[in-house]
Amino acid sequence: ISGTLKQDGGDIDVNLTGQAGGHPATLSGRIRNPGPKAEGFYKIHANRLSLDDRFVRACQPELQKTLAALNLKGDATADLTVYRPPGADQKFAVNVTARLTEASLQFVHFPYRLEKLAGDIKFSSAEKTWLFENLRAEHGKARLTGTASFVKRQAPGLLQLTITARNADADQQLERALPPSLQETWNQLSPGGRLDLVSKIRWGPGQPAIVTLPEAKLTNGELTLRAFPYPLDEVEATFSYANSQVILKSLKGKHDHTGVRAKGSMWWNPDGDWTVRLDELTVDDLLPDRLFRRALPDDLRDVIEEIDPAGPISLDGMVEFRGTNRPQDPVTAAWDLQTIHTGGKLTTGLDLEKVYGRLSAQGTWNGDRVRMTGKIDLDSVEVWDYQFTHVQGPYSIDGSQVIVGSRQVVLPDANSRNRGRVPPEERVTARAIGGVITLDARVALPDAKVALQKEPTYLVKATMSKGRLEQYAARYMTGQKNLQGVMDGWIDVSGRGTSNDKMTGRGQLRINPAALYELPVIVQVANLIGPPDKTAFRYALLDFNIANSQFLFNSIDLVGDTLSMRGRGSAKFDGRLNLDFYSM
Repeated sequence: ISGTLKQDGGDIDVNLTGQAGGHPATLSGRIRNPGPKAEGFYKIHANRLSLDDRFVRACQPELQKTLAALNLKGDATADLTVYRPPGADQKFAVNVTARLTEASLQFVHFPYRLEKLAGDIKFSSAEKTWLFENLRAEHGKARLTGTASFVKRQAPGLLQLTITARNADADQQLERALPPSLQETWNQLSPGGRLDLVSKIRWGPGQPAIVTLPEAKLTNGELTLRAFPYPLDEVEATFSYANSQVILKSLKGKHDHTGVRAKGSMWWNPDGDWTVRLDELTVDDLLPDRLFRRALPDDLRDVIEEIDPAGPISLDGMVEFRGTNRPQDPVTAAWDLQTIHTGGKLTTGLDLEKVYGRLSAQGTWNGDRVRMTGKIDLDSVEVWDYQFTHVQGPYSIDGSQVIVGSRQVVLPDANSRNRGRVPPEERVTARAIGGVITLDARVALPDAKVALQKEPTYLVKATMSKGRLEQYAARYMTGQKNLQGVMDGWIDVSGRGTSNDKMTGRGQLRINPAALYELPVIVQVANLIGPPDKTAFRYALLDFNIANSQFLFNSIDLVGDTLSMRGRGSAKFDGRLNLDFYSM
């Protein structure tokens, strides 16, 4: 130190130069009324003050803890003013104004290192406040700005730090900087890409830090939900984080040609249990391929494998996953979804082709068993090349058992007193050839717990009411015009797997009133008896069984005004006939 002390009457003026932390510094000031009651004012200026360990040790203990936690290093140009009011036992009032240059910071509770840190520092001992303003820094390609304050009005003091990052990499360094619960979110999502975010940190020395992300945006990113490992790219997402909860404000991404949009939330409790919930999930043009099926829980995957949906499917609704921090615990799921089908295929014992319409699904997966209920609302579907429209009704899945329509029909109560009339809304109904079809079915899917069950088994019960024979002939019997009648009937079919030769069943078909002029086989017989234009059957009844890929007709009754006939025989699924008739 060198300089001058100059007494002017009762005052002393001070002008000194020296070294502070190895760099030049000046001190100027005035002391009035020197002695125990002196009034003093000092100003210290340092062009390059090193914020090193010696600087930290010079600070008060509470500030030492804060600076140590911030790991603030670098140089600053600083101006410090010290004022001592006149009187005995007065405390010094200290104010600091400093400008950081080429500094660094890595807060121990958010260890995301900031390089090339610059900004302004202000301190007021009267306010017991440190302010860090206009902070600017870099982390790789990321550009960061921020503010901070440390207030010591109440012990142990409070540090508040706000960091705004632009163009930050969603990498492991950022992941390690996050609090444990948010790291769990990171592990659940496996994000990549560019992040813009605002991070707010509250911390008191000796206490855990509270980290929130009021604003965050992921661009040009990728995500893979651990509970449903179906990777997405071209991800754009905005979210926030506070109190161990992530609010997903928007999400948009793609998987090949499949588009995904969602809103939702993710949260954790102190025990480590977590929940991921997507409230507004929309998926366009989903292809239920092998990668998608592998992402499903085991039992639900088995159901999808047997239903074997094909073609693009769109869906919207809610999906929720839950889990724990114990690896042995399974991830559970719940959903409330509506799927939209645009010409694809499903299998429920019978192959459903050219499916157009909607299916709703509300279900749960408890880690061991799938339970699901839903509604069928199809505009059109084809079964065995026959078209059905306005297909509506309920279905349910319980483990490996699928019920379509009424459970009471396919699993009747053993007590006959409980077998009442089944309301129409509990059955699947459809329109075809001018009539109404009802369908109830039970499918038992292969169960890994049952060693002998290798193929699905099924039971289908269907009825037809007031179908129009003329519409059937026009659509499915090319060249047959002189056929009219009202058709009523029923059919029960059961089988195993998807092979026709494992299908058996029974049914009846009645046509009444009828005008059957051109039954091809019958016309040949009728020609032996009289002119065909005078031959018409007004009533027909067919009773049949199904076995060995053919219809086995127990009886075929054709009743007319001038001629009645009875027959029996078989009709194979490939169209070959073997029928015997005799007149009555």
